[in-house]
Amino acid sequence: MTKTLQEWEHEFEEMLKAVPIEKRDKAGALLSVIPSHDRWDNFRDSIRQAWHGWRNYLEAYPHCLVVVFGGLAFFAYDEHTFWPHFEKAVGSGRLPVNQHTDIGETFFSAADRLGLRTLIRNGERSFVGTAVLHIGIPLSLWEGFLAVCEWASWNSQWQELTDDEWAETVGKRVGGRQLLKRFLIGERQSASAIVSELLAARSLLMEDSTRTLEDIREITTIRPEFMEEVPETADFLRPFNPESLLDDRVRLCWDESNQRIGLHLPPVNVENTFWVHGAARLLAASGADVLWLNRAVFADRLSVALEFADGKTEMQSIQGLKPFGLFDARKEHGRFVNTKRTFLPLGNYRLICLEKVNLDGSSGWELDEEKINQPYALEDGTECFVSYLCPDANRAKLVVNGGSKIVFGRKQRINLRVFAGCDNTHVFRFALKDDKLVMEQLPSLVLEIPDGFLEDSDEVLNREFQVFANDVQTQGKWTCFHVYPPYKQRFKGDPPEKEGVERNYYYTWEWKCPAQTGSYEITVKSQRVGILPFGLRKSQTVEIVKPTPEIWPKLAGRDKFFAWVFLSAVQDESTWEEFWIARNSVAGLKSVSLNQNDWENLEEHGYIRRKWGTTEVLKTCLAFQQNAGNSFAAHFCGLVNRLYPLVREVTPQKQIVSKHERGYPAYLEIVWPADRRQYLRSLCSREGIEVLENNLWTR
Repeated sequence: MTKTLQEWEHEFEEMLKAVPIEKRDKAGALLSVIPSHDRWDNFRDSIRQAWHGWRNYLEAYPHCLVVVFGGLAFFAYDEHTFWPHFEKAVGSGRLPVNQHTDIGETFFSAADRLGLRTLIRNGERSFVGTAVLHIGIPLSLWEGFLAVCEWASWNSQWQELTDDEWAETVGKRVGGRQLLKRFLIGERQSASAIVSELLAARSLLMEDSTRTLEDIREITTIRPEFMEEVPETADFLRPFNPESLLDDRVRLCWDESNQRIGLHLPPVNVENTFWVHGAARLLAASGADVLWLNRAVFADRLSVALEFADGKTEMQSIQGLKPFGLFDARKEHGRFVNTKRTFLPLGNYRLICLEKVNLDGSSGWELDEEKINQPYALEDGTECFVSYLCPDANRAKLVVNGGSKIVFGRKQRINLRVFAGCDNTHVFRFALKDDKLVMEQLPSLVLEIPDGFLEDSDEVLNREFQVFANDVQTQGKWTCFHVYPPYKQRFKGDPPEKEGVERNYYYTWEWKCPAQTGSYEITVKSQRVGILPFGLRKSQTVEIVKPTPEIWPKLAGRDKFFAWVFLSAVQDESTWEEFWIARNSVAGLKSVSLNQNDWENLEEHGYIRRKWGTTEVLKTCLAFQQNAGNSFAAHFCGLVNRLYPLVREVTPQKQIVSKHERGYPAYLEIVWPADRRQYLRSLCSREGIEVLENNLWTR
C-alpha cells in the first residue's frame, strides 16, 4: 500500500532530527535521510499520486520536498540534467521554466527553514547546487571522487596544499566533471573530510581481512549504492580482495558460456528463509547461490525479497538491464556496471540488449560488424543481442541509441609489472614455468606512476617503494626511463606543453648487486599501502640460471617481431590495458611501429586469435629448413619464452636475426648444428612448439 505524503513527511522529519543542528550546514548532511533505492521508488510512487494536489502547496511538506531534490541529486543527477529527472519523478510532464523557478524557490526556503545550508552563486540562488550540497557527491560522480581518494592515498601532504595547488590537482584528477570539480574546490573542507574518512576506512579494511563494512560505520557512511553501482569502491577499499566487501549483497551475474543471467544471492545462515522475486522462489542457503531469471532481468530495476519464517521481510533493489546492460569482462571483475555513470574504466565490455543497438557517435572501440549486435539466446529461449566492446585507444566514448554518452579511460593508479628486460636487454632470455620466471638476471621491475601521484623527488620514490628478495630488502634505486606521452615543445627554448591528465612516468629498478643462481621471491612494499601487486599477484618467483651466449637478436624500433615480445610479456592477461603498459615499459620503446596489419597477419596465418579484446596465442612454431653442410636454419614464430629453453640446451652457430617478408608475420632465423636436429625436435615437443618442415605459413 502506497504511503501518504503526510506519512513520509513524519518519517523524514524523525530521520532529520537525528542529524545534529551543527552538522546540517555541512556537505552531505541529508545523505542519511535519503531512502534506499527500493524505498526511493516507493516514495516516488507516492509523489506521483499526490503531485497535482501537492503542487499548489509544496511548503506544506518541507521534508518531502528537500528529500525529492536530494534524492534526485544522489540517484539521478548527471553533469547536464536535473529538471527532466524531477519531471519524471513527480509525473508532471514537461514543466515551463518559470515553474522550475517557483518550485526551486520553495525548495530553497524549505531547506533554509530546516537548517540546511543553501548556495548563492553570482548573486543567484543555486537550486541544483544546493541539492547536490545536501547529499555530498552524486552517485554518477562517485567514481571521479574515488580517483581523488586514490591520489590522496599516495600523498600524505595533500591537506597542506594551497588552494591554488588543490584546484590544479583536482583539475587533473577529475577531468571534465565540472560539477564534481566545483564541489571539491568550492567545498574543500567538506570534501577533505569525506576523503579522510574513506582513507581511514581503507586502512582498517586492508589491515584486517575479516573486517566488513559494518566495522567502519562509525568512520564513514558507505551507502550500499556506492558498493553496488560503483564496484570500484570495493576495489579502492580492499584492493587485494574487493569481492569480500560485495559478497553480502544481491547483484546481477552472467554465465555467458551457459547462456543464463540471474541474481547472485549471498549466504543466509537462517533456516526456512526464502529468496523471492515475482513468482520465482528459492530456499536460501548457507553458501552463495544464484536465482536464474534470464528474460526477467531486462527491467528498469529488480527487487528481491528475503522472507524469514517469522514473517519478516528484507528487500534489496538493483538496477536491471533496461534499456541495456553493460558487463565488465575484465578478468578480475566480471560484473555488470551502472549504465547511468558518466565515466567508466577502460577495458573489455559486453553490451547486451533485447533489441539491436545503434552505436553512432561512439569512438575508441573496434566497431566492426563481427562485434556489434551478435545474436544471443538465453537458456529460456529469450533472443537478445550482444555487442563486444574492445578498446583500441587510450580513451573511448559510448553512445547507445543516441542517448547520453559514457566516457571510458584508463584508471589513474600506480601499476607494478615485471618484465624479462628493459632497453632491449634480455627480453628474449626467459622461460615461464607455472608462474615462475626462469631468467639469467634479476627481472626488470617497472613502476607506472601517473603525473602528480607522488612528490617529485627521487628520494621520496626510493623511500616509498622498497624491493625485497626472499623477505630481505635489496639494494638499488628506481630510475625514470620514459614519460608517456612525452612533453612537447613548439619551439626550442619554450616550456613543455602540457597535454592533459594522463601522462605517466615509467621507472625501472636498478639492482645494485647481481643475484647468484638460485630461487628468489620478489616483492615490492609501499610504506603507505603495503604490498604492491604485480598485476594480480602479490609476489613473483624468479629462478636465476647461468647465462647463454650473446647470440640474441637486436631489435630496432620498427621491427615487427616486437609483436611477439609484447605477447610473451603479457600472455597471462593479453588485454588492451596490459599491452598498453608493456608497450610503454619494455625498453621504453618510443619508436615501435606496430599496426593493425601486423596483428591481422598473425591471425590470418593461424598464430593468434583476437576475440572480444583479448589475444589468444594458438600456436608457436619452428620450421626446420634443409641442411646446409654441417648446419641448418630454423624459422621461429611464437612465444619467445618457449624458444629460450632450446637455445639454452643447443647453442646456435650464428647470431639470431629477425626477418620480415611483405605480407607475412615477422620471424626469427636460428642456425643450429645439423647433428642436433633430432634432439631439437624432441625439445620442441617438450616446450609446446609445433615443428614444421620448411614453411612457417603452412595452415
